[in-house]
Amino acid sequence: MNRIIKTEKLKDQILKKVLPLFLTNSYESISIPTIEHATHTTRGTLYKYFKNKGDLFQQAIEQFYNSPLNVLYAVPSSNYKLEDYWKIKIQHLEVAHKYIRNFGIFLDLVSLSHYIEIQGISLIPSFNEVIISNNQKNLKFWETVLINTFDYNIVNTSSRQELAKIYNAIFLQKCSSFPDCNLSLPLINILDSI
Repeated sequence: MNRIIKTEKLKDQILKKVLPLFLTNSYESISIPTIEHATHTTRGTLYKYFKNKGDLFQQAIEQFYNSPLNVLYAVPSSNYKLEDYWKIKIQHLEVAHKYIRNFGIFLDLVSLSHYIEIQGISLIPSFNEVIISNNQKNLKFWETVLINTFDYNIVNTSSRQELAKIYNAIFLQKCSSFPDCNLSLPLINILDSI
């Protein structure tokens, strides 16, 4: 049992150490010796845990993309109202920003996530479905927040869907200009939207 935990821990450490390479370089430009250097491991260790460079890339990218470190990640909305959910999304943004900066990466977070999407689509056939699913979850979570916040009878389904798209777009705009932006929750008069 202890050996399995050590194995998973080492694999996870490799994925975390290789991630900055894939966030800032094209897949083609990264060599196995570069990966060995970045992860402080040997080729044999890499191939013990990953079939090849493509497998390593796929696991690293999927781990990042499906985590709160990706600003496009769909943070579950639960029973949150709009103001509370906005605060959680901003906290998520701040954590992602700090994480990326720790690697010396100074790209805006939305561009970085889109770069990963482009790389993922070109190398992982099923990655487009992951992106679509994530986007749908984001919009669904924003809709849930709007239902929790506003009287269900006042906001019809199509208006709520449009408001969800607007709030998601506003959040992404904040991510693009973070940290040089006003992070306060913009309030939209929903009665004008109906």
